[in-house]
Amino acid sequence: MQQVSIYRWTARIVTSGVLAMLVTLGMGHTSALVAQQNVQFASSSSGDAEVTFTAHVAPILQKNCQLCHQEGSLGPMPLMTYQDARRWSSRMVDMVVQRAMPPYQYDTDTGIQDLKYDPRMSEEEIETIVAWVESGMVEGDPALLPPPVEWGDPTEFTLAERFGPPDVVVKSDPYDVPEIGQDRWWQPSVDSGINEVRCIRAIETRAVSVDGRAVTHHANTTFR
Repeated sequence: MQQVSIYRWTARIVTSGVLAMLVTLGMGHTSALVAQQNVQFASSSSGDAEVTFTAHVAPILQKNCQLCHQEGSLGPMPLMTYQDARRWSSRMVDMVVQRAMPPYQYDTDTGIQDLKYDPRMSEEEIETIVAWVESGMVEGDPALLPPPVEWGDPTEFTLAERFGPPDVVVKSDPYDVPEIGQDRWWQPSVDSGINEVRCIRAIETRAVSVDGRAVTHHANTTFR
C-alpha cells in the first residue's frame, strides 16, 4: 500500500518571548522528520521471554515519546532513563493503553493505516510497555541500551533540513506565562507579510527560546 504523508510539525509556544513560524512556499505537502529506528519489540504474549527496559522499552520511548519527554521540552516529565520510566510507569501505562499518548488522535481501525511518520504506538508496543511494568520493570543488560537520539538544536527549525531556509519567518509579540494558573489559550494574530496567492509547502511553529518549550502544550497555526 502506498504510504500517505500526514501533516505533523513541532509546535512550541513561549514564556517571556515570542512565537516564530517558518513558512516554506511552493507546491506539495510536508511531514516533519521524526527519529526512526528499526527495533524488534517484545509482546506480553511472548511466553517466558523477559521484557526489559534496555532491550525493549527504551527503543519505544526513543521512537514515540522522547521528542517531547526530555528536560526542558513539552512533556511534563522526562522519559529518558530507566529511572524516569520506572518512576512514571503507572502513568505511562494508563496513557498508552488509552491511546492518550502519543497525542495523535487518528483511528486505528478506520481508513488508511499505513501512514508515513506515524507517531502512534502499535498494539505490540503498548503490550510491551504493559508487560514490562507488570513483570516488575526489569532494567536489563546495559549493553543492550540503544545510543541516545540526537535531537538537534531546539532553537532551529527542523524542517529546514528537508526544505532549506524558510521563505518567511513570522514572529508574534512577547507573551508571559504565569507561574501558577490554569492553561491559557493564547491566540496571537500576526501579519504574515504574504500579499500574493502562494501555495504553502510547510509550516513549523516553535518558541524562540529553549525555556519556552517547557510551558507549551501545543500550537495550531492557521492562515486567514
